[in-house]
Order: sequence, then C-alpha cells, then structure tokens
Amino acid sequence: MPDETLLQDRETSRLLADLRDLAHVRLDLQKRLDLALAERAALAAEIDALRRSQSWRITAPLRWVSGALHRLRAGLGR
Repeated sequence: MPDETLLQDRETSRLLADLRDLAHVRLDLQKRLDLALAERAALAAEIDALRRSQSWRITAPLRWVSGALHRLRAGLGR
C-alpha cells in the first residue's frame, strides 16, 4: 500500500504542475487575445474614420467607375 500511495502522490504532484502550466498558458493566450481584439478595434476605428473622410466621399464616383470598368473587362474576358 505505501508504494501505491507514493505513486498516487507523485501523480497528483505531476497533475498539479501540469495544471499550473496550463493556467499560465491560458493567461498568456488571454493576453494575446485581448491585444488582438484591441488592435482590431483600433483598425476598425481607423477604417471608419477613413470612410467618413471628405476625400473618401469625393473620390467615391471615381472608385465606382473604376470598379464598373473592371467588372466589364472581367465579363468580356470570359
């Protein structure tokens, strides 16, 4: 019986160490996720500001014509 208890204690210690390691990995992943989400939000705000800008609105017709020509060429190239 003492050998079995010793083995169980070792296994318990190993599992606890694994659990601590996984907790550290989880925290690291959570930090990385938080940073990625913050970066995504910042980029979305930047895109939104660009789309609301005067230059974006002024050049909208040019982009529309350019896209229409591109679609026309792609349709003729089939």
